[in-house]
Amino acid sequence: MVKSPTPQMAEFRQQIDILDTKIIALLGERFEIVRQVAHHKKQHGIPSVLEDRVEQVKDNVARLGGEYGLDETFMRDLYTIIIDYACSFEDKIIEP
Repeated sequence: MVKSPTPQMAEFRQQIDILDTKIIALLGERFEIVRQVAHHKKQHGIPSVLEDRVEQVKDNVARLGGEYGLDETFMRDLYTIIIDYACSFEDKIIEP
């Protein structure tokens, strides 16, 4: 038999759901900017992947994650996924 969550667990879940909504909204904002960047790159002949910028972002999020008590490797892995998707997203706009 599955035990019902305690009131405190329900509160934790609600807090996590609220944070997930905020994270998703921020990712939506981030990818709107990525879309704008892709159009700018297309207009100016700039390649979609700029390796120095990719590493700069990963270094920055690893450092910031560490400041918030998050594992730096996790932050790099998470942003590898986000950046890979962003590059693919840009490629579809730059070279349809």
